Amino acid sequence: MIDQNLRAIEAEEVTTGVAPTKRGSADGFYVGGDGDVEVVTGNGTTVLFSGLIAGQIVPINIRLIDSGNTTATNLVYLFSYLNN
Repeated sequence: MIDQNLRAIEAEEVTTGVAPTKRGSADGFYVGGDGDVEVVTGNGTTVLFSGLIAGQIVPINIRLIDSGNTTATNLVYLFSYLNN
C-alpha cells in the first residue's frame, strides 16, 4: 500500500535520466511546474504520469525520472529514510 502521507526527511533536485545519488531509488517526487512525468519504478516498469500540477507530491518508489516524455519542471526526489 502506498503511503499517501509521505514525510520526506531528505530531498534532491532531479536531473532527468539520472538516478538519485542519495540512494538507488526515491520514495516519491515533488512537481514544481505543471506537466507530465515519466518514471522508472522500483521494479523497472516505465510509467507516464500525465497532467501533474505544480505543488503535487507523488508517493511512489522510483529508480529515476526519465527525460523522454517528461515536461514538468523543477522536480525533486523525496526520501522518507536514508541508507547509511
